[in-house]
Amino acid sequence: MTDSLSFKKISAIILLCTAVLSTGIFLYVNQIERTLERNRTMYLEEVARQTTDEVETQIHNDLTLLRSIATAIESLSKPTASHIDRLMKNESAINNFKRMGFVRPDGMAMLSDGLLLDISGEKHFQKAIAGEANISERITDSADGKDILVEAVPAHRNGKIIGVLFATRSVEEFAKELDTQSFRGEGYSAIVRATGDSVARAVHKNAVSQVVNIFNLPDDPRGQLAQSLREPMHQRQSGTVRYSSAEKGELHISYQPLNINDWYLLSVVPTAQMTHQINVLVWWLLGLCLLVVAAGLCAWGYIYFQQKKTRRKLFVAAFIDPLTRGKNLAAIRPEMEQIIRENTHQPYALVAMDVGKFQSFNERYGFKTGDTLLKHLARVIQESLKPDELFTRVYADRFAILLHYTSEGELKNRLELLAEQITNFQTEDKKTFALMLAFGVYVIEDRNESAQEMYNRACVAKKRIKGRYNEIVAFYQKRWHQELTEEALIESRMRQGIEKKEFRFFVEPIRSLKDDTLFAAEAVADWPVPGRQDPLEQAVFRPVFEKNGFIYQYDRYLLDSALDTLANWQAQGKQMIPLVVKIADEHLIAPGFADRLAAKAQEMKVATKWLYLELTETKRHILNARLKTAGEELKQKGFNLTVRYTGLVSPAFKEMPIDGVKIGRQMWTKSPDRKSNMLAQSLGKVCQELGIFLAADDVASQADMDRIKALGFSYAQGPFIGPMIKPGELR
Repeated sequence: MTDSLSFKKISAIILLCTAVLSTGIFLYVNQIERTLERNRTMYLEEVARQTTDEVETQIHNDLTLLRSIATAIESLSKPTASHIDRLMKNESAINNFKRMGFVRPDGMAMLSDGLLLDISGEKHFQKAIAGEANISERITDSADGKDILVEAVPAHRNGKIIGVLFATRSVEEFAKELDTQSFRGEGYSAIVRATGDSVARAVHKNAVSQVVNIFNLPDDPRGQLAQSLREPMHQRQSGTVRYSSAEKGELHISYQPLNINDWYLLSVVPTAQMTHQINVLVWWLLGLCLLVVAAGLCAWGYIYFQQKKTRRKLFVAAFIDPLTRGKNLAAIRPEMEQIIRENTHQPYALVAMDVGKFQSFNERYGFKTGDTLLKHLARVIQESLKPDELFTRVYADRFAILLHYTSEGELKNRLELLAEQITNFQTEDKKTFALMLAFGVYVIEDRNESAQEMYNRACVAKKRIKGRYNEIVAFYQKRWHQELTEEALIESRMRQGIEKKEFRFFVEPIRSLKDDTLFAAEAVADWPVPGRQDPLEQAVFRPVFEKNGFIYQYDRYLLDSALDTLANWQAQGKQMIPLVVKIADEHLIAPGFADRLAAKAQEMKVATKWLYLELTETKRHILNARLKTAGEELKQKGFNLTVRYTGLVSPAFKEMPIDGVKIGRQMWTKSPDRKSNMLAQSLGKVCQELGIFLAADDVASQADMDRIKALGFSYAQGPFIGPMIKPGELR
């Protein structure tokens, strides 16, 4: 009795499992069928789009080639019929055209195979002779009676159209090129007009035969396809439809408009081919249903444990750092944000840390040693953390650390101590390495910010000290973000600034301290960047140009503007004064700089003596060998040279044949430092002994004037002397 009851229970369970599993299989198959149907429709549409792109590219390339050939004909001084015929034969053979031809304005065409035809009534000729490159509809070749497509472009000489160059392609060959290999070679493509007329009939085995107009097919007496496609194609829409062909059965048709005439590309595949896989799958599932039921429990148990194992692997891959075995940024980010928002009584700071020149370390000592170093970093950081503090390795040698914050000094000391512990790094073979770390700190103010945004701000601070030996900790300042934003704006707009002449040219007066006469003026510019309220000053954008190399283009703009200003003054009969143009030192490395600049001045009929070239002192030894030679070349051409002295004992000061020295405010203003004052006092004497003048920059008051006069300066420049003004306003 008990055994019978158990058997009934087991039987009931099996029947129930069978029913449930069968229902599940049916629903699953149904879902797969719908999914595969969507995927195949998407794939068919993608095939149509790709084929459309290929056709448009082919036609575009053909027309571009014809334009190039037409240009070659135009470049001939006296093109003859034989020249054109030979050129067309060569290009026709190379590019697989059926034939090529050149048509005179009266419509007489000379073909590459020697025939003469009157095509004045053809639409493609009429469009091309009117200046429009085009491709014809399907027409019959009068030479052999076969269908062709004609590509035609106008040929010009001296701005006038002198004829039309055309090339023909066999529609049959064009159709073969459309033969796609989608759906295991069962799909194909064709081109029709929006009116349904065939342009390139498919030659595929599955293609409907004798297609003249798809809206009037022999095997579609009810006009099913016309009802589905006529209006969408008239509206230049795209999509996919089903069509039951009496000859080929049910077809899936994807239609895409071409940017050529009113053409459409049709990508077609038999529905049976699209559903082949699902039909096979259904029969297999039905055949294996009993086996699945018998093995159901085992299979589901296996699947359950496999899924559990897979989920663990996915979790490890998504949230665990494979090197340190700690949580990665994706896992730690929400924890950081939660801690920051919940512990409102505790201030926090997010620290971005990395190792200087870590890539070079890897290349020199090997990736294994590099990985050992990163594990050492993670271990030391982990051991230094307090409760409710977190860290993670972002990637490579980049780490993010969330720390308690009490004060800037306390956190700086803590990070410097952490750096000492990290730099005590030894490999297994007792090798030690000198590491250079950088810490960027963002003190968290807005607890609703994302952890990623906080980390980005910490990275901005870290970038400020990257590569420095005497400073390893930097605290984020809001103005740095603005500076980076402004630098990005400058770099994104600088080429347009030159090309669109957005820079505004000004001059800043330089006066003699002896008699208050106008000695010279410095060429400067500002930049009214579109979309920005105030113009950018030269002091803001010039350092960015010097850093990214765009300074060459900007200096050329200043030199050209200065020469143009001098030429205008000279033409207007105004009193001439020299213009001082600051140039980058790298110009002196480029051979021929003096010759090119002198040639430009001669072209504008400006004497070179009216141009002062101002250099800035440099420590770069690469310039040393060129400085003296470059200076002598410029002096031989008649240019004047000055140097902006910054306190270095530079080759520019020692070697170049300079005419004067300009000194910024920080060098000549009165200082509590006795040595600085003595240096300022000695400069005037040195310049007098060398026979060169001494000019002061940034003079802002009468007190400044008294100071530089007492120091023996000859000239002055700055706000007190006069603001920068337009060249025409200078008196």
